[in-house]
Amino acid sequence: MEPAQVDVSRRPRTPQSLAAALGWRSLPVFLALGFLLGVVARGWMRLISSDPEFTIAGTAGIVVGFAIFSALQSVSALAAARRWRDWPRRGARLLGAAGLLPLFVAQGAVMAPFVIFAGLAVWHPDWPKAVRWGLAVLALADATAVAMTITSDFGASIQSAAGVCGLVIVYGCVVWVAGGTFSPPRAATAVPAVPRPAVDR
Repeated sequence: MEPAQVDVSRRPRTPQSLAAALGWRSLPVFLALGFLLGVVARGWMRLISSDPEFTIAGTAGIVVGFAIFSALQSVSALAAARRWRDWPRRGARLLGAAGLLPLFVAQGAVMAPFVIFAGLAVWHPDWPKAVRWGLAVLALADATAVAMTITSDFGASIQSAAGVCGLVIVYGCVVWVAGGTFSPPRAATAVPAVPRPAVDR
């Protein structure tokens, strides 16, 4: 009896699987994705601002910050996918954690609890359900508090609805891209021992 064939095309795509498929080419790909996410985030911030201001320096800082974040996540995702040895893997995860910092400056700091709690809940499927649900509730509470500030500024309107949807999309993407940083470390792949040829004496 032939073994059952697994349709890998139906498996959910993760940053780790993309990094495994692309190798180091994932770095420019993630960089481009982060740039695009930064553009979307800048437009969303403009949408929810009650006193919108547009400056080239501010916009560039946001877009570049998201691009750096995503590029560093490609390194941590590659480390998780390729099962690097202990110290390079830890260094890659530290790079990924450092990449989160540009997103949490100024007003972005209010979403730090959501990203951290949601990231742990999503990327640690082996943790007890009670722990994951607790983290999910904390993340949801933070996102709800931020969403309430949006709706309080614009009331029941299309702008409020679009602002809340943008919140979910932007920071949901952040949690997904940071999969390599939040996912549990894996053991390095063991190098198989090569048997020595027998020598007749």
